[in-house]
Amino acid sequence: MVKIDTFDQAALERCLIRSPVSSDAVTAPPAATLGLLLFARLRAHDPNWLFMEHAMDNKRRVTYGELLKGALGLAHGLVDNIGLKCNNRVAIVAPNHELYFMIEFACLFAGLTLVPMVPEFMPNDGPRLMADTQPHAVIVHSSLYESARKALDLSGLKPQPHVILLDSAPVPGLAAKDLPRVDDLIVPGMAKPPMTGFQAQLDDTAIMTFTSGTTSATKIVQVTHRMVASTMVQMHANKHADAVRADDKLKGKLAEGQAVRYDCSIRFYHLTGTLVGVSAALRGCAVFYFEQHDAGNWLAAVQRHKITHSVMFPRNLIALIKDERLKQFDISSLVQILSVSAPLSGVMQQHAMDILGIEILQAYGSSEALAVAMPRWGKHTELRPGTIGWLKPGMEALMLDPATKQPLPIVENGVTGPGELVVFGASVMSNKTGYFNRPIETAAAFIEIGGRSWYQMGDLVIREADGCMRTADRSIDTFTHDGQHVVPTEIESQLYKLHGVVDAVAVPIPVPGSKGEENQMPCAAVVPKNKAVLTDKALQQALTKEVVDIVAKNTKQHMHLIGGVVFIEAVPRNAMGKIFRKASRTKVMEILGLAETKAN
Repeated sequence: MVKIDTFDQAALERCLIRSPVSSDAVTAPPAATLGLLLFARLRAHDPNWLFMEHAMDNKRRVTYGELLKGALGLAHGLVDNIGLKCNNRVAIVAPNHELYFMIEFACLFAGLTLVPMVPEFMPNDGPRLMADTQPHAVIVHSSLYESARKALDLSGLKPQPHVILLDSAPVPGLAAKDLPRVDDLIVPGMAKPPMTGFQAQLDDTAIMTFTSGTTSATKIVQVTHRMVASTMVQMHANKHADAVRADDKLKGKLAEGQAVRYDCSIRFYHLTGTLVGVSAALRGCAVFYFEQHDAGNWLAAVQRHKITHSVMFPRNLIALIKDERLKQFDISSLVQILSVSAPLSGVMQQHAMDILGIEILQAYGSSEALAVAMPRWGKHTELRPGTIGWLKPGMEALMLDPATKQPLPIVENGVTGPGELVVFGASVMSNKTGYFNRPIETAAAFIEIGGRSWYQMGDLVIREADGCMRTADRSIDTFTHDGQHVVPTEIESQLYKLHGVVDAVAVPIPVPGSKGEENQMPCAAVVPKNKAVLTDKALQQALTKEVVDIVAKNTKQHMHLIGGVVFIEAVPRNAMGKIFRKASRTKVMEILGLAETKAN
């Protein structure tokens, strides 16, 4: 861990970024684990309220009463019948399903650690991920049993974990009695969590989640009960976050008291998906889910269920505003869309709000720090597209000089930065917990300043006079052209505006005759909406002109696409939708016939 010890407390105080929301607005997190907090809240909700329903199939639904009853029964079954103990790890390998959160809450009730697995990882990375996480039990959907079984067989784990089937569908070659199913384990009549749930502590791991792997090898973040509980308290202290339109009351089958209805096309294994479910359960909201995002199904669901709040990846939002079916549906019930997981430029944020006529917020955080900023605070603060907003209450941050790593003093009546953002707070991963079985990577993620260990977000941030922040880019993603920093996301935001562009990525390629990384030029890889562009030279020339022109018109000269434009079938992305920039650059270099060199 890097240590900066040249700052005294008074000097450090002049560099601190704090939330505009008073710390007094944040009550202390409950002195209870996430499982016990959920248990208390679920008991208080009307059991007839809808918790979760498949957006396209109303037979696949769970009420709050069924959720509480099933989660309590399964919690006892996992402890009494399977023999799991406090802080044992339970992997979940499943698509989005109406019982997913019943299983997650059962684990939390029992004081167990959740390990939501990415189903797409199973065929190739499954053995390594199973070996790395070392689960004591695996709950798997029938459709994924074969790949999960192979992953376990190749993992080398001894003893092998217990395997439990999530659903009742038959599995080829497997007799009904061969493996227990979730329904078989539910102990009826349970009124409180098992004793193991009361043994868990706030600083125990509640959830183990995987980093995106876009900048380095996938790591396993240990998210503690304290981190999640603190995040919920911090976010709910922002009164605007809970505000809904006064006339937005539920009609029909949903209860009058449930004023917020979420859609969730985000996968539940994604940390954001898990936190959406937890937040909804704490607040008594209804959630309508999809197995995967489809613009047509999403539009139909918003109209049918009068969904008020949506959570989606930027690429899905961009595809939505270009979808020709948009005007065929009534989406007036929507209050806001929260864009998560990857940057959304101010240009695209405003463009999407203009087309959809609703508020679009950009979430900012990471698996290691959860939600870091609030896009607005107070009911009268205007939304600022292109910013990440203000620091959450209960957190502190510093901006470091990228070259010296020294904290930057805050310019009270002006702009501070850009600087590398580091954060500290109860909702941030601790250097004592860190990445599971990765002490070296854990130490490298922190920097010690003023006697505290600050988590390094990896982003270059600019702070405005009133505390509102915006990211310049990931510090490791920018590159240099003619002595000036090129910000790939700024180029990409212009390309997304073009109707003929479905997806795009900007990468650095070598300037002819230059050596090293000091001087590279921007090149765009574009996924065309019309697939004929991939092979038609005339169509390529026409779209290339549009791409080059829009970047030249709206960005500074050093970001112009002098490296050219290439056309690809798909931008390399991980399961969470984030761009693999190194893989993207490799693909572009191959297309251009250039030798690969190391890039930022």
